[in-house]
Amino acid sequence: MLVPKFRGQAVADVIRSQFGEETLGSDRIRCGLAILAKRLDSGSVWVFHNHPRGRYFAPEDAEGACIPNRDLGLAALLRASTAAPTYFEPEFIEVARGVRGAFVDGGVSPHNNPALMLMMTATLEGYGFRWPLGADRLMVVSVGTGSPAHAHKSEALSRMPAALMAVQALQSMMQDCNWLVQALLQWMSKSPTAWSIDGEMGDLNGDHLAGANPLLHYLRYDAVLWAEWLESRLGLKFDPVELTAISALDRPELAAQLLDIGRRAAEIQVLPAHFPGSFDPGEAM
Repeated sequence: MLVPKFRGQAVADVIRSQFGEETLGSDRIRCGLAILAKRLDSGSVWVFHNHPRGRYFAPEDAEGACIPNRDLGLAALLRASTAAPTYFEPEFIEVARGVRGAFVDGGVSPHNNPALMLMMTATLEGYGFRWPLGADRLMVVSVGTGSPAHAHKSEALSRMPAALMAVQALQSMMQDCNWLVQALLQWMSKSPTAWSIDGEMGDLNGDHLAGANPLLHYLRYDAVLWAEWLESRLGLKFDPVELTAISALDRPELAAQLLDIGRRAAEIQVLPAHFPGSFDPGEAM
């Protein structure tokens, strides 16, 4: 019998200890909030957000059947958004009277790296926020959790069991989605942190979807969990066995090393010059 690697209840308990019984519509949430999850039973991506103008935040025509997003428990939504398949079981959330949806991590959707979806949430009419576009009006900061290497020798793949091959294919697709989102956001933005997408596209520095008027200011920060990058950029050396364990991102005892990598990456990547004065509250006054 195949079961998830970790117990979801332990994560749920930690989340609930921080957020208690607060709901998405709580007045204690002092900013716009959007949480992305994949609903497995319907095959759809859900964006749970707290704008009062959102269609499902507090619908008036639900006739008592639909549970408004404002009444959904914040702890359950956060647990759902972290329910990565094979690591945790889905989170079941009652979305209508007598109807429970099975939700998992939004990373197993086209929105692995949710930055593009959140930009859409902030700007598209239906979501309610309706923020204006423009590099001096909208800034998106995307922070990765470490980009692992998924290269495999073809000989090893030919001997890989079908179940493991399916997991590897899913992980590879998730990385493809991440890089597609990265390419699209760099294409439509002004980005002082642009990453090279591949050998042909480069970092899209000479390509701008909106010409001289970028749609947003975009920043992307991440650590590349490859031996060469970690040594040349962060001064950290790992042997292949150590690097494989760290790249899996599923070993609690390695959390301190991952935190060290994140802090070192932030020190060299996050620069004051990346943040224009137009986004400084003091400058705007």
